[in-house]
Amino acid sequence: MSGVLKRLVRFLLLAALLWLLPLGARALSIEQAQVKMPGIDVYLYQDGNELSQLPPEEIQASLDGAPLSVRTLGRSEQGIFYVYMLDVSASIPDAHFYAARDAVTAAYERLREQDKMALITFGNEVTLLLRGDEGREEAASALQSLKNRDNRTKFYDAMDTLIALVSQTSDMRRVAVVISDGIDDTDAGMTQEELEEELRQSGVSVSAMCLDSAQESVVEKFRGFIHLSGGELYLFGANDAAAVLDRLLGRLEGGWLLQLEAANNLAKGNVVQLRIALGSGESVTSEVKLDDWVPDTTRPRVTKALYDAAADAILVSFSEPVTGVELLEHYALADGDGTALLLTGAELQEDGSCRLTPAPGVIPDSAGVTLTVSGLRDVSMEENELYRYTGVVFEGAKPGLAPSTAPAEEPAEDEPLLDVRTLVFLGVVGLLLVGGAAALLVRSARKRAGRRRGLRDGREEKKKPREKSEKPTSTFMFDNKK
Repeated sequence: MSGVLKRLVRFLLLAALLWLLPLGARALSIEQAQVKMPGIDVYLYQDGNELSQLPPEEIQASLDGAPLSVRTLGRSEQGIFYVYMLDVSASIPDAHFYAARDAVTAAYERLREQDKMALITFGNEVTLLLRGDEGREEAASALQSLKNRDNRTKFYDAMDTLIALVSQTSDMRRVAVVISDGIDDTDAGMTQEELEEELRQSGVSVSAMCLDSAQESVVEKFRGFIHLSGGELYLFGANDAAAVLDRLLGRLEGGWLLQLEAANNLAKGNVVQLRIALGSGESVTSEVKLDDWVPDTTRPRVTKALYDAAADAILVSFSEPVTGVELLEHYALADGDGTALLLTGAELQEDGSCRLTPAPGVIPDSAGVTLTVSGLRDVSMEENELYRYTGVVFEGAKPGLAPSTAPAEEPAEDEPLLDVRTLVFLGVVGLLLVGGAAALLVRSARKRAGRRRGLRDGREEKKKPREKSEKPTSTFMFDNKK
């Protein structure tokens, strides 16, 4: 066999292998990222590798350069909301259309209990044919009634319907599968950039099945859009539509869920870059919009305040990052008599703590030095205010590090005027006083009632003798007359 012939054979074998693989498949890719700060759930695909064997320390993730912590990595068991989008225009040959329609009908059989499936058709009009709560027989009947007779393809309007539909579901993974011969944007009403922005906000991933007879330029435009939304594009023919859809769904079902966590819940509607890198050197990036968050109900507190005699500085640590650390207005230093001592500097440290610099010599010459910290706020959407802190940072006994009074783990209030035991004591005393007062009122009421009864009885007693003396007299007189 000549060298030219061998090269030709190798080329043909390579071409055949590539044809059998899903077009556009990538080794590591992000299907979608569902963001509710500080949590970020990322659905990943890693073709041909078992990510469950990857140690968390070999995964690096960042959000606009800020590191993210890895919580879990595993197969996703979350329910999937599949939304099929079927082109019903006459530009799709009958054989391709009916094969695709039958493949979608068969897809109902592989739904799990936690999954559901909707259907949008688009042509001259956009119709939400199935919402996802129909039974299998009803869905199959609706699908079998479809025909490809329209002369337009309202793809962009169909995407609007998709976004409105999936926005009503927040507790499921949302996936769309478009079956069409390409993107028709003649009646778009919006730019592709605007559509991509809406898709990014919706958190839905779009995959596609495109006719194998479509023009190469149309296919590439279609694939570019699908890749930007986190999905993959597959070519299908009249004889393999079911097999191609099976591969597409197998990929969706075989995804990995990587759960990440940020240091705060900041979500101000900004678009940032999410980057994920594996220990093997593979990395992938995706843009995400931060517009949803879990409320932060925890207020920050001072966890430690120490005086370092060698450095003549006070070191203050916090339970979480706070803003305004370097502003002296948030700190007050005083000696044991309450006289204010001068602070000359406040410097933010790399670990988020603060280094306070007192005026030279003021601390060693004083005793019972206390530090008060107030007014700082945490880095969160709520900007929770720091629990006011006052503690002794220098006793005046020994040089070196003087520990402060340890703050409560979860302070209930800012410097309460009364402690719990005092409140309980006062509560008991209050109950006793109320009870005693009630008893006195009852006793007084009884006495008054007794006096009233005595007076009434006395009046009755005075009346009774007169009535008895008159009655016998009259009777006696009556008897005499007899």
